[in-house]
Amino acid sequence: RHSADQTIPGTGNSTPLRRWIRILLPTALILIWLTMAGLGGPLFGKIDEVSSNDPTAYLPTSAEATEVREVLGGFLGDDTIPAIVVFSSESALSGEQTAAIKDAVTAATDAAGITGDASPAIVSDDGKAAQVFVPIDANADVGEVVQSLSAALKDNSPADVAVAVTGPAGFTADLVAGFAGIDGILLLVAILAVFVILVVVYRSLLLPVVVLMTSLFALCVALFTVWHLADSGALLLSGQTQGILFILVIGAATDYSLLLVARFREELRVTHDRGSAIIAAMKGSVEPILASGGTVIAGLLCLLLSDLKSNSTLGPVASIGIVFAMLAALTLLPALLFVFGRAAFWPRRPHFEPEVVRAENGMPSRGVWHWLAQTIKAH
Repeated sequence: RHSADQTIPGTGNSTPLRRWIRILLPTALILIWLTMAGLGGPLFGKIDEVSSNDPTAYLPTSAEATEVREVLGGFLGDDTIPAIVVFSSESALSGEQTAAIKDAVTAATDAAGITGDASPAIVSDDGKAAQVFVPIDANADVGEVVQSLSAALKDNSPADVAVAVTGPAGFTADLVAGFAGIDGILLLVAILAVFVILVVVYRSLLLPVVVLMTSLFALCVALFTVWHLADSGALLLSGQTQGILFILVIGAATDYSLLLVARFREELRVTHDRGSAIIAAMKGSVEPILASGGTVIAGLLCLLLSDLKSNSTLGPVASIGIVFAMLAALTLLPALLFVFGRAAFWPRRPHFEPEVVRAENGMPSRGVWHWLAQTIKAH
């Protein structure tokens, strides 16, 4: 009775219950990850809604710029961002040019996104430049408002007068434009680089897709978690932080996946049963993966001690990414490898050759690395 309930490793003999577990467990893991990734994937296009590119938000609380930012609300209002418009000319501005500048500012400030009246034009001592302060609604799309303001002023200003928008609003608009699309480019380049490396290493087309699928699912779920934490105010997210998160998760999840893939391939050489191979591969990989990920998380959390908020906010965000990279490598990847089995390594599928493996293990040490490994193992 006891023997009848047992599974003989490598033979595939199992009770109906265990056969169902071998089917349902990988299926459930894949569906769970697919569902979570489906929730996190659309948030790639909404990350700007919860991220802040205000440079003063990442300075220490004791910095003078931070103190000025807190006091400035009492003068300008918390819901406005000042834009400084500079008009410049090679020669001193004439009365007609100054009047044309005033008319251009009056016409431009009637557009949506601009609250209140602009300041009078302040002419420089040499008369070659003038500046105007324009209040912009902080709740509007600052980048779009600044772009429209700049275009309107350039169209209505005298031809020989140059126009530039700067100040907090202009800086914010330039910063948003600088980060626009950078996450997609970084992610695409990282995926292509990893894919090429995996194809060269494994000389397989399916296995790199499986590994990259694991990395992308980990990134989607990490983004889902970080997005909601940032939306609730628990985390501070910036374009710089999210860019680092994307690359870090792809790299870490791929790295952890390779440990499991290598062990799985070794086990397929000594067993026919893919389930036994997956279990043995996980037993040999879970400790180094957890140790590696735990070390990275501990190092990242040290950034919480930094006074610079751009550093201290990076620590928990990146740590969340590492957590899901480990979870994906230890749950989703085994499920995918179990589904594909030896076909994942096509066209270089590992053969069942236990005699060859035993012969290789019994060979004398060759090379400095083999000798070093045996020396460390002995101690």
